[in-house]
Amino acid sequence: MEATIRQVLEELFSVQPLMLNRSLGIVQKEEYSPVQMYVLITLLAHGEMTLSECSRRTRISKQQLSKLIDSLQARQLVTRRTNPANRRSILLSVPAQGMKKLMQYKEKQIEQLTPLFAQLSEEDLCALKQCFSELRRILCKLQPKENDNHA
Repeated sequence: MEATIRQVLEELFSVQPLMLNRSLGIVQKEEYSPVQMYVLITLLAHGEMTLSECSRRTRISKQQLSKLIDSLQARQLVTRRTNPANRRSILLSVPAQGMKKLMQYKEKQIEQLTPLFAQLSEEDLCALKQCFSELRRILCKLQPKENDNHA
């Protein structure tokens, strides 16, 4: 099983540069770091959460994440509020302006990547769509463990 895991990860690493090089350029034009976009996307995907939960999901230390959240909050892309269930913790969420920025980012991604994907056949596009759906289904099973130390 270890050999199969290694093969899967090797394939994953070989695909990443093909997609990241194109999407990172869009982020940089927006003056947001890829990590800031990752935090925003994580918050949008999983909904309101504590700083600790966001840290666990993104695998970013609480100290570093707090700095990222400060920057995003200054741009009104993230909001903080006291957790009514535990006044010592803070809840993070993406307000309407943050959602709007993410939708703009998504549309720019689609706009930039469409000519690239237009080079593929209908058959290849259908195969990719199926692969991405299956990949999402499988990767959703990979959840960080509660006691996972990443900082």
